[in-house]
Amino acid sequence: MTSVPDPDAIAVRLCDALDPVMTSHGFAAGQSGASASVVGVVHCSDHRDFRRRFPTLAPGIQYADDGACTDLNISVALDGPARLEEIHLDGHRLDELARDLGRDDLRRRIGRLRDLPLSEGITDLRDVLTVIFSTAAHASNHDHRDRHA
Repeated sequence: MTSVPDPDAIAVRLCDALDPVMTSHGFAAGQSGASASVVGVVHCSDHRDFRRRFPTLAPGIQYADDGACTDLNISVALDGPARLEEIHLDGHRLDELARDLGRDDLRRRIGRLRDLPLSEGITDLRDVLTVIFSTAAHASNHDHRDRHA
């Protein structure tokens, strides 16, 4: 007999694992929603702050609205063994973000996130997000220093 995943417990696990990474990079703690078939978690950042922190990350994300947010969206499918289903930064997939940052070394890890058992997938996702946002922050700091040298 297969146990039914608890959507609320999965949301808590996702937020517990990802909040430290995301909040350290200017995002709010995760906000979750769940149904019988999917769990969603969103980490929001004020768009102007996001652009200031990460000018080269997903450069296509541009909002003129003063109150706009840039969101990292994560969903977990519950129709079978719980697994990561979709991860994107306002429509930009992780593989696109890694490619834009020159981090092709992440391609294999990103490609297998959906196939991993959920616990392992969450751990790998945390590690991938850490690399992506740290790389983007470093590139931004380096670019900022070069312009002011």
